[in-house]
Amino acid sequence: MHSPDQDTPVPPMPRTLCPPVTDQDGPPGWECSWWSLPPGSHVARPQSPVRAWLVALAGRSVLRIGEDSLLVRPGDTFVIPAGSAYRLTACGREPAQLLDVTQTPAAPEPGPGPRA
Repeated sequence: MHSPDQDTPVPPMPRTLCPPVTDQDGPPGWECSWWSLPPGSHVARPQSPVRAWLVALAGRSVLRIGEDSLLVRPGDTFVIPAGSAYRLTACGREPAQLLDVTQTPAAPEPGPGPRA
């Protein structure tokens, strides 16, 4: 996808690979998405209260967390700590493809039951 009035291609929204995975008691669980970023495009995630894992499948990209920048190549895996924002920019000649696994927020603790 490319808009003529933009310098970089617009990345597609992530494609969800599976619904959230939880145990019988509900959250926390996991959500899994696949990203395909055209060369020169980026995706940014705001601070999140949960952690995430990025697994590079193809292409190259640069991952920026705070002041740190890392080159991401196929096979690399990164843990994004809870409370961190990040930006991922595709920097190779082919699309960067990544698997994004995110922990879902924990359910609130149940309160006291009804009193008799």
